[in-house]
Amino acid sequence: MRPRIELAGKPHPAQHLRDIGPDLALGPAGDAQWQGDILEGGEMGQQAEILKDHTDAAAQARQHATLRPADIDTLDKEPATAWPHGQVDQPEQAGLARAGRSHQPAKAPFGHLKGEVVQNLDRVRQPERLGAFLARLNRALRGFFHPAAGGDGLLWDLRQIPAVRDRTSLIGDPSRRHLAERVMDEAAAELLPRLPAFRAQVVHNDFNLSNVVVDEDPDVIAGALDFGDMLHAPLICDIATAAAYRWTPGEHPLEGVARFARGFDSVTQLEDEEIENLFILVGCRLALTLVLSNWQAIRFPEKIDYVLRGNEDLWSFLDSIAGISNAQATRMFRAALERR
Repeated sequence: MRPRIELAGKPHPAQHLRDIGPDLALGPAGDAQWQGDILEGGEMGQQAEILKDHTDAAAQARQHATLRPADIDTLDKEPATAWPHGQVDQPEQAGLARAGRSHQPAKAPFGHLKGEVVQNLDRVRQPERLGAFLARLNRALRGFFHPAAGGDGLLWDLRQIPAVRDRTSLIGDPSRRHLAERVMDEAAAELLPRLPAFRAQVVHNDFNLSNVVVDEDPDVIAGALDFGDMLHAPLICDIATAAAYRWTPGEHPLEGVARFARGFDSVTQLEDEEIENLFILVGCRLALTLVLSNWQAIRFPEKIDYVLRGNEDLWSFLDSIAGISNAQATRMFRAALERR
């Protein structure tokens, strides 16, 4: 293990996630596009409104945070010393709590990543690298917890499928509506009751193509953006959320998912129950995204182009896997991971 060397006075690489205090200036997000988050109960607003009471400043700060590979490498070496364990009892123990108790305007530090978001590239290269990167990020986040990580009714949490299911009636196309409902109903009946038994931790929860930055060489990942949906959840939910954006027309619909899982598994080995349920949760994330984005577009028509960007690809992906059974998908994933 390489020793960690920190210069006197130099902030810890994760400082911009844990020391969110009143002495730093808040600036605009790197993406000029508006982005809101949805709460159970129908309210929608900017990131600062996701969490109630004293956690709102923390939520907005997380949205604008960035992590670079070097930061993750440092946290990955000694995660136990990087984050406070358990619930924060005193405001002095972490900047998130200190910001919440201050009654001052939300303020947070910003990092800047030089590069291009993956979504802007002609094609996504090497899903294995992206999977390995997410695994390293999750390893870095082990041991971190804060009361704001509870999710607080965030509908982008895959465990909120029953609440999202109530909004499928807003999908005009009957065939698409029934497809989304079937995927959600199967997951609600077969998987959601068992999810509490899966290993869980604080996760990114939105590792999509617009939140990953690559260097001038598209094979080199420069870092991750937007921690605004961060919450404590089963690890497999984070993997499925990211894998749901790994579809490439012209290849087997689950090829990208399998390669992404293989990359993740090369860093953090997937457990058998996670492999067996990955396909179900990928379908859930696709359905959840399509339902909520459609709902957003109806409620906020001025944002329709932004909200519905990429939806046709996601519908195509969901339709392409509709005829694949979970058993078939699991066999494919186990073969990709070289498991018997």
